[in-house]
Amino acid sequence: MELDISWALVLTNLYHLGVAYIFALPLAWDRERSARGAGLRTFPLVAVAACGYTLVGISVFDSTDAEARVLRHSTALKSPG
Repeated sequence: MELDISWALVLTNLYHLGVAYIFALPLAWDRERSARGAGLRTFPLVAVAACGYTLVGISVFDSTDAEARVLRHSTALKSPG
């Protein structure tokens, strides 16, 4: 059994996950400083998980309608507040 790995796609996805992590850090740092519930561990983890969910949905589905549904459901999962 041989795996066909597209290293360009792997690097692109790692880049997107890294950007999601970096964009979450300022918000996480602010919440950590003000001693709110979610901080440096929670926000980057949620950002990377949401980005990964979206990347998997985009790479698995072929039609733009299916990709739109993945994006719609990932934004609907945001917590209130």
